[in-house]
Amino acid sequence: MAKAQKTEKPRAEWGSDVIVDVMKAFEFEYISINPGATFRGLHDSLVNYGGNHAPEIILCNHEEIAVALAHGYARAKGKPRWRSTTPGPTGCR
Repeated sequence: MAKAQKTEKPRAEWGSDVIVDVMKAFEFEYISINPGATFRGLHDSLVNYGGNHAPEIILCNHEEIAVALAHGYARAKGKPRWRSTTPGPTGCR
């Protein structure tokens, strides 16, 4: 019988890695994201440091879609959902 290997959690090296740890601590299942140049570090940390699991990235092609997905999820599940979008006119609505 093969022994299960214990995998060590990587050490947080960047501020965006710490944000991923916060998301995991609050048990966010998904993140609706419309990444731009300002979210490169967070996007990298979600995939490389967090393994794209809890929270799992749902890539949206517009800010309003990311917000609508997060809002609908919160209403249906009764749990908050993280969303990140680039700053712009939609962020002011």
